[in-house]
Amino acid sequence: MSAQDLTDLRSSVVEVCRRASAQGLVVGTAGNVSAREGRSVAVTATGADFASIDLEHVVVVDPEGRLVEGELEPTSELGAPGPAPSRGHRAARCGRAHPRTGQHGDVDGAP
Repeated sequence: MSAQDLTDLRSSVVEVCRRASAQGLVVGTAGNVSAREGRSVAVTATGADFASIDLEHVVVVDPEGRLVEGELEPTSELGAPGPAPSRGHRAARCGRAHPRTGQHGDVDGAP
């Protein structure tokens, strides 16, 4: 992937995080979001606050969880069970939130 492709992938995670926070789906750092394209997975860093997240709070890892780009640690739930971005689509997003009432969801092929 090119540097611009990685930036675009990370930007999609930032967009979803901010939207989830604005809609009251998550509070603060409760949850994570990832987006996958090919062998690159952009994922929120540990402790990222969804309301104020920026590109520096999203890192890129390979499918084995090794850091590819970014300086922060990826979410501590990187290997947690749950929805995984689909291999059948060019790009996919997935999120996990920890509000008072549990919710878990994914969006495949989201724009």
